[in-house]
Amino acid sequence: MPVVFWEAMQAGTPVISTNVGDIGFYCQKFNVGRICEPGEKELADLLVFINNLRPLRDSLAINTSKVTELGSIAGSAEKIYRLAEGFSGQKS
Repeated sequence: MPVVFWEAMQAGTPVISTNVGDIGFYCQKFNVGRICEPGEKELADLLVFINNLRPLRDSLAINTSKVTELGSIAGSAEKIYRLAEGFSGQKS
């Protein structure tokens, strides 16, 4: 995942992107952006579409907090700590 995706989530900014890597998966799963097939015309059309739909942009922006929680350092550290704590109680 590009760093700019995670930065956009932290800033509450919906993602507009071509369908590359995991961006499409996260945009669809969490409804935080829109994707298009690679190409200048496709991306330009998507930008015009999203620019003209303020309510859609606002609803996508609200959903970014869900993804921010997934990518936070504190949240990740807490999950790792709980996992390690669980292993420490097991006998080998």
